[in-house]
Amino acid sequence: AQTVTVSVDDHVIDRLTLSDHRWVTLKQTLPVVADRSNLWIALTVNPSWKPRGSRELGVMVRDLKWMK
Repeated sequence: AQTVTVSVDDHVIDRLTLSDHRWVTLKQTLPVVADRSNLWIALTVNPSWKPRGSRELGVMVRDLKWMK
């Protein structure tokens, strides 16, 4: 299993456990802040993906969309 941690400006706002390697759609409501033009959003995945007998490859992210 992998754990995805969503952080905004170094504050954890969500944590999700993935049980397989299928694509997952993650929808997250961001906290209200004074200046939305300067948010730092981090997705941390642990452990990264590593095929059997291979080097660590990390994660793949697709189609990031920002909606109001």
